[in-house]
Amino acid sequence: MLTIQTLTKNNIKDVHFWVPPCPASILLVLTLQSLEKIDIKIREDEDDYDDSIPLNLIPRRIYINDQLINSESEEAKVVWLLSYLIEYDLLGHKEGIAVFAAKESIEYFTRSWNEDI
Repeated sequence: MLTIQTLTKNNIKDVHFWVPPCPASILLVLTLQSLEKIDIKIREDEDDYDDSIPLNLIPRRIYINDQLINSESEEAKVVWLLSYLIEYDLLGHKEGIAVFAAKESIEYFTRSWNEDI
């Protein structure tokens, strides 16, 4: 069974992404060569949402196949995947909205881990 860490452009058949109108969110559906689908949602934490907070500081949560991810190690896997999708141009144009939203999420989670130290 593939895990997020073992995904490569060779076993990802297709990437669909959507940046919804709600801030700090990106939705991804990865279709693998095996036709398995992985649904990843990075959404603002509605419990802590405050529209006066700058976009890159809005608290976020990650869901994989509708399961909330609560551990830093699992979050790190998704952040790695976002970086990988950007590096291999699987999120569209390098200056597009999906890449922008993915980079914001990477920045948010990286900063939040460093602040916990």
